[in-house]
Amino acid sequence: MWLIINAVLSPNFCAIVSDNGLVKKSIFWEDPKKAGSVIWDFLEKNFSTISAIKMAGGIAGPGGFSVLRTTSMILKTLQLEKNCIVCNVDTFSVICMWKEKKKSAKNFLLTKNTQSVWVVGGEKPVLMEWKTAKKFDATFLNKKTREKFSLPESQTKPEKNSEWIKIVWKSLKETGKNDFEPQYGES
Repeated sequence: MWLIINAVLSPNFCAIVSDNGLVKKSIFWEDPKKAGSVIWDFLEKNFSTISAIKMAGGIAGPGGFSVLRTTSMILKTLQLEKNCIVCNVDTFSVICMWKEKKKSAKNFLLTKNTQSVWVVGGEKPVLMEWKTAKKFDATFLNKKTREKFSLPESQTKPEKNSEWIKIVWKSLKETGKNDFEPQYGES
């Protein structure tokens, strides 16, 4: 059994997934500030299932400092308390896998800070200034910053469903690295 935490890419989720990829239980949320309380509540409500967790993982960034610290703390606690294997996958790998599944040619914009953004779409993510990146026809995966810069709502962003959870689970299985080391800004 797996516990997967995605507090980096919207829609955010915490899920319990079987070893063959069946989503057993999950919860989604939008506000990054609520990540810690939502995840702890989910774990508390599903405490009996947590004892069956043998693998735990999450998206390690680049991403926001607070959500990465929250994810790291929870995964490391599970590693110590439940002796489970913890792994991580970087944000770019998940985006590329989602693009491939959706056969999307669009680029993705991922906030680095108030001056710059990662453009994910080619062989390697490119860092550029917002004023340049706003010209792209792109999917934007962070609601708060999208609104700040008056970018349109994307119709191709991941939906709150088990397919999105399975993409992150598959990314962890195929390209995940052991342990959880947050990547706050650089890839």
